[in-house]
Amino acid sequence: MDIWPTAGRGPSTALFTASVFWGTAIGPLFGSLYVKQSTVCSDHRLTTVPSITESRLGWRWVFWAIMIYAALCTILIVLIFPETYEPLLLQQKVCARHLARYFR
Repeated sequence: MDIWPTAGRGPSTALFTASVFWGTAIGPLFGSLYVKQSTVCSDHRLTTVPSITESRLGWRWVFWAIMIYAALCTILIVLIFPETYEPLLLQQKVCARHLARYFR
């Protein structure tokens, strides 16, 4: 048994593959929301007007936000998803029985 049953592997693989492409397509759009500023021309003067989504953190913060999000996702995956790799499960079972024999 894997994480998904045989019938559900197609949609899950499609979702995973799409997420790779959607991330690179939509990522710059959301990243620009952190640092966006709009320039307004009035009376031959250029003035920078902060937008609603302007951040004082600058463009480098985008990379920190991605790293924090990736770290949180990794922690959640490690804690929530069960192990399904059969050789590792068998090895853990053998080790548990071996230790149980000595600590009765």
